[in-house]
Amino acid sequence: MAYHRFAVLTEQGESGINSPEFAALLASDVVFNGPFLMKSLRGNKEVTQRLLSDVYTIPANIKYTHQLEDNQGSTLFLWEATFTGPDGRDFPLEGSIVITEGEDGLIHEVTNYLRPLQVGGLLKEKMVKSIASVLPREYYDPTATGAN
Repeated sequence: MAYHRFAVLTEQGESGINSPEFAALLASDVVFNGPFLMKSLRGNKEVTQRLLSDVYTIPANIKYTHQLEDNQGSTLFLWEATFTGPDGRDFPLEGSIVITEGEDGLIHEVTNYLRPLQVGGLLKEKMVKSIASVLPREYYDPTATGAN
């Protein structure tokens, strides 16, 4: 099976995700939904690309296992990886990403899921450190004013 260009580039890690080719896949109004965000990130292509870079570069050895399409613009990707915890142990991590493309062929929505919860929580700690400089607290801190 030939994987979607999104999968090919994300599997390459930082070099693929931070490439102009990857940026060209995302619509300017892209919406990003992630388990580490308190609310959806809307219309910020550059930060969405950065979040995806973190999702695909903080874990190690990401490999796609499945690609499922609904013929209505949505594609589901399942992947496996390892995540090194703060004590140096490696943990298995599984993820899924759903992308929704518009009639223009661009990705207008990305929804990310991670499991198991405990390992996803460890990843969230690293993600928050990375995104704290580019996003207001209400996106990642449940105690921040305006977090819904």
